[in-house]
Amino acid sequence: MKTLGLLALALVLMPLNRAFAAAPSFDCALARSVIEIEVCKDPVLSSSDSLMAELYFQAKTSAFRSGPSNQLSLQRAWVKDRQACLTPEKAGFKSVRTCLRSRYDARNHELAVATVMSDPPSGLKALDVLDPQAAPLYRAIRTYVRTPSDKTGLIRLLSPYFSRMASDQTQGYGRDILADEKIFKAQDILTSDHRFATGLKVISAYFDGDPLTLPCEAVLTRPGLLETVQPIFGSTLDNFIPRTDCAATLPPVPKFDALVAQIYKTWPECQGTIRFAAYRSFEAEVEAARIADGSGKLRTKAAPRLKGVAPDAVTAATVELAEYYRLYRIFPLAKGQAMAFSSVQTMLAAGHACS
Repeated sequence: MKTLGLLALALVLMPLNRAFAAAPSFDCALARSVIEIEVCKDPVLSSSDSLMAELYFQAKTSAFRSGPSNQLSLQRAWVKDRQACLTPEKAGFKSVRTCLRSRYDARNHELAVATVMSDPPSGLKALDVLDPQAAPLYRAIRTYVRTPSDKTGLIRLLSPYFSRMASDQTQGYGRDILADEKIFKAQDILTSDHRFATGLKVISAYFDGDPLTLPCEAVLTRPGLLETVQPIFGSTLDNFIPRTDCAATLPPVPKFDALVAQIYKTWPECQGTIRFAAYRSFEAEVEAARIADGSGKLRTKAAPRLKGVAPDAVTAATVELAEYYRLYRIFPLAKGQAMAFSSVQTMLAAGHACS
């Protein structure tokens, strides 16, 4: 019986490491570095490296379905960060192997989310293993965007989250927020993008681990879902509502990113938990600038200047965004320029707020 129990356990664990079958993405006969040798020695790491290559190939094209994503620079940064595993104790791990496994899992999770909309079989299969708590929610997002008529499938995927919320006393604040929106069960969030977004952020805020990442391509297809990243709690819980992966999955905009970094760097110190809502409101405007669906009223008036933010950085980001919109949103030049000005100024108006 003991032997049979171990065999059953092995069969259960097989999907977690792809049955130790996959070789890494490189030739182990040519492995020279400590990390490459460790990857080749460990079947789990070999499988993770193979999965990464597969997911990265799918994620190289932007969520616009044209042009490059920003994954190349992120992959290079990940490779550099992986070197920290050579001194695992400094990175908070007991061994090189455990450090590498953690690094691979985190990066594969990012890439899997990036491919949920474009290549669901590999992305969703990876998330089943890497993030079983959220995997049904990622499936629900894809279904809601691609095949919203599948109400039965959506309710099946979403109902366990509502059941948990109904029985977990720590989620009472979230239940109250949903009740204000007349959302009591899974089918209630399927009636509009507003309700679906509200449900996503309340559910995500109570995850045991990391909050949900909203796939950027879902927002590009249904812009109303961008509301998912807007604050709702007015407390530290706003730290745990979803963020998009648009910065990773859309083409790079380095001057715009530099402006955003400068705004954060010069943000005055804020007190009180309401400040988290202010930070998230700003982040929502950053995301809106990245996707720019072309709808809504454009801002024509400049926002007040932010202390410590260079006017040259604002101008450079605006010019870059105008070209970005022309190339990837296919806006006429004049519309792209107007959109870029509006996006940057709206973002500036949300910056440096504390409440």
